[in-house]
Amino acid sequence: MKYRTLPHGGEKISVIGLGAGSLSGTKEEMVTVLNTAMENGINCPQKGILCCIERQTGA
Repeated sequence: MKYRTLPHGGEKISVIGLGAGSLSGTKEEMVTVLNTAMENGINCPQKGILCCIERQTGA
């Protein structure tokens, strides 16, 4: 995975992110997608992913 360093703070962010636009399925499937992405170096998921997961749980 390639990373870019942010100019303020120095955090390294993956050049590939994970968006929530096409994310669907059960809560377990969504969590699996998120975990797989993180295991493969994607460290910049879109905040909407957590909203999608919460919507599936009714929270």
